[in-house]
Amino acid sequence: MQYYLRHYFNPDFDYLRPKPGIGEDGESSDLYSLGYVQNVIAGQLLAEVIPLEQAGAEPDPRFVLSRPVLPGGANTRVDPAYPNYLLSTSNGYVFYNNGKITVKRLLNVRQDVSFRTGNIFFVGDMAVHGSVRSGFSVQANNLRIMGMVEGGVARARRDLMVDGGARGGAGQHCLLDAGDKLLTPFLEKIGSASVLLGAGRQKKGDPLDFAAGITLHKKRGDYVHKGESLATFYGAADKLSLIHI
Repeated sequence: MQYYLRHYFNPDFDYLRPKPGIGEDGESSDLYSLGYVQNVIAGQLLAEVIPLEQAGAEPDPRFVLSRPVLPGGANTRVDPAYPNYLLSTSNGYVFYNNGKITVKRLLNVRQDVSFRTGNIFFVGDMAVHGSVRSGFSVQANNLRIMGMVEGGVARARRDLMVDGGARGGAGQHCLLDAGDKLLTPFLEKIGSASVLLGAGRQKKGDPLDFAAGITLHKKRGDYVHKGESLATFYGAADKLSLIHI
């Protein structure tokens, strides 16, 4: 008797060749959504062994089995209630590693987050070995960005570390959002904010508002927690409405 290995993920997925998603109109390409990673969560069904006759008219010959053996790798397990099911034991991304279905909990993005990757949403921990470019976003559990966040968005459900600091870029505001700790060496827009408030001059002769200004509650390298105040802005109401960090 022959068997077939049915997958519940794409076994031929190649993150180096992502494909654009479909735009909101259902026709155009969405260059910001390339599907860089195949997310799975703990307990999710990854694959199952079925009789070959149930595999359809043209089964992939690569996955025809002579024995009903599941190729489970790291962070997977056979379901004890359904021995023909292979489950994930962790949140992460799924792929084939040396012929084994494997789940990895840490995603390393070894380039900038840009048009080459699209936006990246990951259910585990992520390390970006580059920068998040203008208009792009990343989200993970714990997130470290070794470059900058430049006019992009970085969200962490737990801790967020941005080694290269953050600033606006190409007309985009920068957003950093952490559920727990946030660590970054600088936020470049603070200086621009003080000028907009009236505490500085854009050109010689501009009036100064001596009641305007910014009080920083944290110094470089300090950890901060969700809900904690980083700075207090002082100025007229119409000026405060102009400030975006």
